[in-house]
Amino acid sequence: MTRVLYVENGTSGGGSFESLTELIGALDRARYDPVVVLVNATPHVERLRAMGVSVHVLRDPVYSLAVPAWQRVAWGRGTMLVERLLPRVTAAYDQLAHRSSVRALATMIARERIGLLHVNNQSVRDCYAIALAGRLGIPCVSHLRSVRVRAVTAGRLALFRRSVARFIANSRAARDACIGFGIDADRVRVVPNVIPFTAITPMDVRGRWGIP
Repeated sequence: MTRVLYVENGTSGGGSFESLTELIGALDRARYDPVVVLVNATPHVERLRAMGVSVHVLRDPVYSLAVPAWQRVAWGRGTMLVERLLPRVTAAYDQLAHRSSVRALATMIARERIGLLHVNNQSVRDCYAIALAGRLGIPCVSHLRSVRVRAVTAGRLALFRRSVARFIANSRAARDACIGFGIDADRVRVVPNVIPFTAITPMDVRGRWGIP
């Protein structure tokens, strides 16, 4: 059985959270044992735990809303400055900005005997976890959930090419965006977001709301 660590760096519990929850719900649990790390405590924490999944919430200096706003703003401005002036060292700066999360993830990976890291949001946002996987020699999968992938600097692109085994794009457009910023096409797979199957009931829209 492979233990998979899923890292979600989102804030409000939107589409990437929902997709992750549905994906884990569809896993073959005889083959894959999921462990989930979030940096914000959204309602998905309890949903995942109800599914029997081990869930951990990290206090990340940059992405956690529990961190004072001035601190998150300061790191964000520093990141943009490095992206503009020193693009080749952005991956190293990401490690510095998220150093407490890097330490926590490294400890968890060793303790939980993780065999695969799946970063769930966007490659740039997930850069610090990708770098850790590369350093530890763990296969890494990076999810691409939109075409709005900013600041793929030279330093980050080198890291992605070196440390990400496969990219998952949720659409052909996201795949094209990934290839556009420099990733080889044979390393990108299109996997549309899963949705729960529910019975479809016809609705009389005009009659229900009195529409002429």
